[in-house]
Amino acid sequence: MTRFIVDTNLPPALAKWLVFRNHEAVYTSELGLEAASERAIWRHAVASGARVVWVRIGNATSRVLIARMANILPVVLDKLGQGEGVVEIR
Repeated sequence: MTRFIVDTNLPPALAKWLVFRNHEAVYTSELGLEAASERAIWRHAVASGARVVWVRIGNATSRVLIARMANILPVVLDKLGQGEGVVEIR
């Protein structure tokens, strides 16, 4: 199981989708970080032992974003499993 913190600029549906697929995922508002800077969120992730998946898909509907994540998640999980600290998704 992989742990994710879903940033405020992404839809909450993404966190729910990840949980449905047996990953631990929380939305930044659940951590009191909804107004936090990107740097503060990254610091929280690092302090929590998490690595960063940097989603740079651009403006997309929740449906499009989740479809893209469904396609790329195995690759992301593989890279995280290999120890990469930051995985970028475009």
